[in-house]
Amino acid sequence: MKVFLFILTFTLALLFFVRPFLLVGWSMYPTIGPVALAVCDGKNFTVNDIILFRYGNRAIAHRVIAISNDTIICKGDGNPPGMIEIIKDKDVICKIRVIIWGG
Repeated sequence: MKVFLFILTFTLALLFFVRPFLLVGWSMYPTIGPVALAVCDGKNFTVNDIILFRYGNRAIAHRVIAISNDTIICKGDGNPPGMIEIIKDKDVICKIRVIIWGG
């Protein structure tokens, strides 16, 4: 079943020009499991959307909790209160559209 989901995801990515990502970590648990396959595209997001962004030398998927001009504040659903990331619009890779597996 897992192999089928991977093949389906990459086929859809090729057909519809969306990008699949393998997400690993506990910071979005229970919304997204510790290993998940997500599909994302574009940068049209609002507060409460989950986005993939560059943070230091890592790519992180967290929820947008506030937007002000080109500054975005994000937090992992599973992270403790106050543990946030403040990023710029240029750091956003894409909006997570669908969790195919692990969410």
